[in-house]
Amino acid sequence: MPKITHAVTVRQPNGLIVTLAAGEELPEWAIPLVTNPKVLAAEETRESRSEGETPEDATPEPPATTTPSPESATPKPSHAEVVARAKELGLKAKGSTVELLERIAAHEATLTPPVDPTPKSAGPGDGEDGEDPVTRASLEAKATELGLSFTEETTDAELEALVDAEG
Repeated sequence: MPKITHAVTVRQPNGLIVTLAAGEELPEWAIPLVTNPKVLAAEETRESRSEGETPEDATPEPPATTTPSPESATPKPSHAEVVARAKELGLKAKGSTVELLERIAAHEATLTPPVDPTPKSAGPGDGEDGEDPVTRASLEAKATELGLSFTEETTDAELEALVDAEG
């Protein structure tokens, strides 16, 4: 059976998750699950060894060193900080730090990006015909004035449609 050069984590056929340490023999059932060839030690055969050399004499290559990326140099938020952020956003605050970070990222991806107050092209409400440019703030003010209900998740287009329908 091949030995592994780095620790690996695999799921057994019965569903249990097992971590195997570097230098351990890879169990038969785990061989198809390890897809990174760099984790497997080169299998030695009698023909590949020089006369008198034993497997213990072979010097393994040191693991490759990597330079940490700027993202990895940034300290990760604590679980308590991530829980607090999830609660602040009104999200479910139970789960691992990774699960919470994924939940927060998914939520933030759905938020509408802020509206640029400077119009990109000429058109209705662009200020060129004497009207004020339409901004998120002006839409919210008009909606509030009309007594319309909206949230932060309401898109600018939806808010504009609400205002136009009532105004």
